[in-house]
Amino acid sequence: PEEPKPPFSYYQYGGTVGGPISRGKAFFFADFQGTNQKRSDTLTLSVPTARMRAGDFSEEGNPIIYDPQTGQPFEGNVIPGSRISPLAQAFINLYPNPNRDGLRNNYVVAPTVKNDVYQGDLRLDDNFTASDAIFGRGSFISDTRLIPAPLPGIAGGGDYILIPEQPVDY
Repeated sequence: PEEPKPPFSYYQYGGTVGGPISRGKAFFFADFQGTNQKRSDTLTLSVPTARMRAGDFSEEGNPIIYDPQTGQPFEGNVIPGSRISPLAQAFINLYPNPNRDGLRNNYVVAPTVKNDVYQGDLRLDDNFTASDAIFGRGSFISDTRLIPAPLPGIAGGGDYILIPEQPVDY
């Protein structure tokens, strides 16, 4: 089946304005720029197969699983259901089922990553007299990124949303 086209958009915009506040004495200048980006990052990961979830590691390519009580390999490379702890089963159930065939690289996901950046400056100049002048300038930048986790829930390893940075004044 044909997969949907991943999202991609990129917008960059801005402008400047400046001019006199009072004729020949005070002036201002301001600028602003914004960038909004949305794109997809395709990731290929490995997740446990249905047989692995049941303790069956007999599929070709799996490592040999040893019984920690005897030090010998489990017969047929299958862990008996009675030997799988509820905690281990709960942990393995945090992972999604494969969406591709195979033992490895069997899960493909394409989360949408968003990035918004806004920045601007303001400058004021005042010429009190021909020999006395003052100016002031302020700048800000805000950068917000949203990076979803590659796997759902706790299996994703934690919170992948980056908190927006605080505006920076120079």
